[in-house]
Amino acid sequence: VHIQGLGEPFLSKDLLPMIRYAKSLGLQTHMITNMTIMTPQLAEALVLSGHDMLAISLDSPDPAVVAHIRRGAHFDVFERILRNIRMVRDAQQRLGRQTPEMVIYAISLKATLPRMADFVAMCKDLGIRELCFQDLITQGIPDQACLPDGERLADQPLRSLSDAALKQAILEMKRHADDAVNIVPPHLFDNLILDKRFKNAVVSCLDLWERPAIGVDGTVTPCCFTLGAGTLDMGNILGQSFAEIWHGQRYQALRWAHITGRPPEICRNCTQMFQWLDAPAGNGEHRHGYAHCYRSFFMGDRRCSLRMNGQ
Repeated sequence: VHIQGLGEPFLSKDLLPMIRYAKSLGLQTHMITNMTIMTPQLAEALVLSGHDMLAISLDSPDPAVVAHIRRGAHFDVFERILRNIRMVRDAQQRLGRQTPEMVIYAISLKATLPRMADFVAMCKDLGIRELCFQDLITQGIPDQACLPDGERLADQPLRSLSDAALKQAILEMKRHADDAVNIVPPHLFDNLILDKRFKNAVVSCLDLWERPAIGVDGTVTPCCFTLGAGTLDMGNILGQSFAEIWHGQRYQALRWAHITGRPPEICRNCTQMFQWLDAPAGNGEHRHGYAHCYRSFFMGDRRCSLRMNGQ
């Protein structure tokens, strides 16, 4: 379970009790944090809670770039993030624990590519074993938002490169990976790098089958990007069971719209629309960009299958 809203999870006074409750149910717990809030006491309690993964938002090894990208993040914030990561590491060593695993999530920018070696070196120094990149969503970025060199932030997405330049950029990114640090490029570009264009494929998003989002008011939406938008509310767990919502008509209709190539506008414009679902193979599987999904997951006899009106 991702204990995550649209803000910073460490601002919630109920965060640790929620982690402990989820762990008591045998669940893995993840969250994304800007890692600006930490104390030795909180670090120790976090380690003892058994929390599984901290994904830390840090977009560059350059404090000036971080300060420009994250509005309000002054130069001292960069050092505070590094200090807080080390604080959790110290608590792990003191208590003899391996969790939480810490990974860095960064926005992939053209300006990041020349600093990739520095980024990897920083990860090694912090004991971070995975550096994950996500594509920049430019919606809402003001035109005047710039990097230290004056380049507009809205011009920085890698997807604005030509296919050839993009492929070279991703390969260069992955070239810096080694046994100590794994580099994960944005999944949006998996098919380009793997040279895979599946026959009869459609583009969709597995959140519809794997990762519902539940707001603090009980509203269930297909993903975190639609949480609070009011456009794709699937139901509310304060008035319905989760099973009723998950297998209900709204979810079924949305899944069917995706599978048949008719996703709503909010989905069509989303950078997470990268899952390529292939026609059923002889072994009963569907394929997408970076994993395999068993046919029964989509077309089987479960209540949440996509068989509608007997089709």
